[in-house]
Amino acid sequence: MPPEDADTQAVPVTALHASSIRAMSEFVLNPTPQMAGVVVRLLGLLAEHPERFRAPCGHNVYQRALLTWQHVLAHLPAGDGESRSLAPVVSLH
Repeated sequence: MPPEDADTQAVPVTALHASSIRAMSEFVLNPTPQMAGVVVRLLGLLAEHPERFRAPCGHNVYQRALLTWQHVLAHLPAGDGESRSLAPVVSLH
């Protein structure tokens, strides 16, 4: 995942998409607030990316997924010392 101050438009949308799928898969195996935070951050980047998928109906599918994952993150119990802040930088795959 790109650092907070990176030009996220320079990151290929396919890399963001692949990373979001990977993060969601990892969340299924290890449902932590940190992993949900990674998914939220990636979906946020995808929702704002100029080359994102645009549905024929005009809906921003990444924005809708982002709202769902924000709800998931908000309802996860915080573990010992874990916060619900967005996760640190991870590599793109």
